[in-house]
Amino acid sequence: MPDGYKVCRRGGSNNYFVRFYVPARYRKALGGKNEIWRTLGTPDKRYANERAVKAASEILDQILALQSYGPPAGQAVSEPSHQQLEEASIEVYEIEVLADIEERAHHDPETVIEMGFGTEQRAEALKAEAKRLRMAVASGDFSVANIEYWQEHFGFEFVPGSVKEMTFKQLLANVYAKATRQWARHERGKFDLLNSYGGGSKREGEITPYAGRQHLSTPAAANDIEPSLIELWDAHVKGWGGGVKAGTLSDRQNSVELFVSYIGRHVSASDVTKSAARSWIQALYKFPNRAAQRKEFQGKTFTDIISLNAELGFPVINQRTIAKHISALNTYFDWLVREERVEKNVFDGLLPRIRRTGKTRAQFSDSQLATLFTSPLFVGCDNTRNIAGFTTPGELLVGGWRYWMPLISAYSGARLGEIAQLRCQDVGIDSGIAFFDIVADDSDGLSTKSAWSNRLVPIHSELLGLGLLDYVNNQKLNGEKRLFPELQRDANGQFGAVSKWFGKYLRKMPFNPDVRGNLPSFHSFRHAAINRMSKTMGDHEIQPLVGHEATTTTKGYRETASYGLERRQEFIERIQYPGVELERRTRTVA
Repeated sequence: MPDGYKVCRRGGSNNYFVRFYVPARYRKALGGKNEIWRTLGTPDKRYANERAVKAASEILDQILALQSYGPPAGQAVSEPSHQQLEEASIEVYEIEVLADIEERAHHDPETVIEMGFGTEQRAEALKAEAKRLRMAVASGDFSVANIEYWQEHFGFEFVPGSVKEMTFKQLLANVYAKATRQWARHERGKFDLLNSYGGGSKREGEITPYAGRQHLSTPAAANDIEPSLIELWDAHVKGWGGGVKAGTLSDRQNSVELFVSYIGRHVSASDVTKSAARSWIQALYKFPNRAAQRKEFQGKTFTDIISLNAELGFPVINQRTIAKHISALNTYFDWLVREERVEKNVFDGLLPRIRRTGKTRAQFSDSQLATLFTSPLFVGCDNTRNIAGFTTPGELLVGGWRYWMPLISAYSGARLGEIAQLRCQDVGIDSGIAFFDIVADDSDGLSTKSAWSNRLVPIHSELLGLGLLDYVNNQKLNGEKRLFPELQRDANGQFGAVSKWFGKYLRKMPFNPDVRGNLPSFHSFRHAAINRMSKTMGDHEIQPLVGHEATTTTKGYRETASYGLERRQEFIERIQYPGVELERRTRTVA
């Protein structure tokens, strides 16, 4: 491997030269010169290689005699930023690859052949060496990286054993693996330096540091060059994102961006190591909460944010958030493995165990439900201008989603999002049994939590008695496609505004917090239904009705005649709330 110099020929001479790259901190003493050429006095490559070691050593000694180096005693070390390390690694790559190109260009074709260049055997040998180096990097072996020389070359200083020093070693080791792969391409006559690193070089544009969420796409690498981890994101969205909620994809994108900001935007997927994954996870424990929203961190890289926060002292992200980031990368790398972009998932087995202390959501008691369903929202309020009007008794009857959604959830166990997206066509009747058809439909913007969430749920007799089918028919007559057309998904693909509204209403109820200090939320309606069914039913009977993954012979229940609509109607009617009497309306709803 090159060690700060190259042995090559120079135009107009048959003799070999040593081409010595001058470290950045010494260039001033040499009038800005960044390289020194010195003849080795021989046209024989073997002798030239032997003489080059001594010649390079003599050049370095002469440079050191001209200038002292090293920080003054007691002076604090100012480590380079991650962006500087990444830019330096790209420059090293260009130096290595250009040296090979120039050496070939300085000779006629016959001499190039005599030197052993341009053979399939050499190309295969270099390709095999590149693979060996990639595997070494993947296993955390960065010994190929001559960090001492390049540290001097760029004038970098590191605190011994620092994360940035290890990062630079990894980047350099990755560079030599990539350069060797490019040399193999040269053997086959492919010279495409600027596109060969994976996403272009720094001379084509500045590297953008992490500053909150950005779009991940960069121009794809040319020809057969491996794309960077960042370049594969769009393919992941197209190939895997169709059945994933927009909010989930957005969160996963944010996690991938955090990782990319740490390892560098030009690192290919196959070059990401287990060591890098572990190092990033360790760093996450120091990463500040809401970093993207804080002006102090704008325009700074992942590692620079951590360094700055050591001074500012903002709270760091919690363990659950860290686990969420790791889970996102684990999912992304699972996809990369399936697509044969990487050989293994480097995040596999790295998800921390989080001790769960049990359910944190508050549960509705029968008495609380009795109080709620006789509150102004269900029997008459003063006005609908604000939450105070909704919770004040009056003569105005409330209809639409505010009235129907909690009732549907309480008597079916359906999730908020499943109810909010219901179309009029999703309410049907078969053999005299009315039902909800809860289903995902990408073409119509419908989604469910998982494949097991697609299901038929009979409509409870209490909902029928309240006039739900009349409401559905009125929506159809009014030309509405959906039951609750005014409800829209937010940027994350959720019905967040609905959840917040019910949260406000429930906080106005005279409910005492449970032993954990929690009050019921909309999701508590679903838990109430499941809890009431569980008193007389087994899990294998409840799962098909509430959209939990089946773990018994009820898998495939949607098409199974033995668990048909009649049986499901019998089970759904077991949702009973003693003491709850729902008021049948006789007046016009507002």
